[in-house]
Amino acid sequence: MDTKGKVFKTLAGAAAAIAIFGLSGCLSTPDRSAGRVLDDKMITSKVKGVLDDSPVYKFNDVKVATYKGVVQLSGFVDTEDQRRKAGEVTKRVEWVREVVNNITVKPQGDMLMPTGRSTTGERGTTEEVIVTTQPGTTTITTTNIPPRSTDRSTNPSSNPNTNPNQNPSTNP
Repeated sequence: MDTKGKVFKTLAGAAAAIAIFGLSGCLSTPDRSAGRVLDDKMITSKVKGVLDDSPVYKFNDVKVATYKGVVQLSGFVDTEDQRRKAGEVTKRVEWVREVVNNITVKPQGDMLMPTGRSTTGERGTTEEVIVTTQPGTTTITTTNIPPRSTDRSTNPSSNPNTNPNQNPSTNP
């Protein structure tokens, strides 16, 4: 009989622990009750399902967040029509109060090119690459940039810890 009691207590304790961990995602926040948090999670799940089940478009790069019934869509799609369609489909989901469509249409073609600084083969030199694009044209300008000297001991004025009016022997 003692063994059955210990097993029962162990199982009851494990069930309670599972219930606590399972419900921890539904805890209320200062501005939302536990029920509202659960409703928002349900709405998010429904919206994701509707977007995934869309017969024409697949919205793999779209993220969904819900706060007090307001659904925010973010991410990337290929066309403006996909962006618009994602918003329309989301508005039809039950309990959605409002849709904030922050989806971005991916740039098409060769309009994007890398810019910035890249290291050349020579030690210590860099090459600045400036790319200017306009419809139908692309201009690439490169400039060699000499290395900056990091040795501050030879030029006292470049050393922020050195006062040029101070005697070097008293400089810490």
